[in-house]
Amino acid sequence: MKRAASPLLLRDRAALLELADQALSAPPAKPWIRRPVPAGSRVARFVLPLELCQASNRTGRVAGAQPWARKRDKDRVFLAMRAQCLPWEKPLQGRPQVLCVRFSRAQSDQYADWAKAAVDVLCAPRGSSTARRLGIIVDDRPSEADVHQWCEPVPKGAPAGFVVIDVWSGDDDATSLDAARQQCRIGDKPTKGRTPRSVVAQSRGPTPKESDLP
Repeated sequence: MKRAASPLLLRDRAALLELADQALSAPPAKPWIRRPVPAGSRVARFVLPLELCQASNRTGRVAGAQPWARKRDKDRVFLAMRAQCLPWEKPLQGRPQVLCVRFSRAQSDQYADWAKAAVDVLCAPRGSSTARRLGIIVDDRPSEADVHQWCEPVPKGAPAGFVVIDVWSGDDDATSLDAARQQCRIGDKPTKGRTPRSVVAQSRGPTPKESDLP
């Protein structure tokens, strides 16, 4: 029996982001792929395994998932993202942009909403039930954030499919970046023409260990 691919670890992050950037810098591999145009400056990046970005009809209440299972899955997404970026003290102002691209061999349904759990983690906490969030954006409502999800083929050289989530400051660039420069971006190298992501963190807690990853 073929063993399932192990979850992506933090050490895979740089290599997978490089593969993703190479794929996204080339023309779309399929004629139906429509890529949104980034707005502003990129302020945070995340890499997640496909198993943490399941379609909402497979993990939510509609699928009959038990409350304990939904909480477990949300905790795993939070820990994976928390290992890559510490919580922000203040969310971005204006209307930031969240670009979610799924690199997979199987084409996902357009309305599968597979990035829902991850985008929720980006939002600001609102009470104890949403405490495990990073507070990068105010909310994922269309009035508060411009969120896009789309699929691409797995890049050549990648061991398995994966998801990349980029947060951009949006059109209100000048206002947003005042907050963004105070926040944490772990593990990225500065990109020419964009805001450096190796900024000293202002965190609410200690950096999680790699062993905390799912």
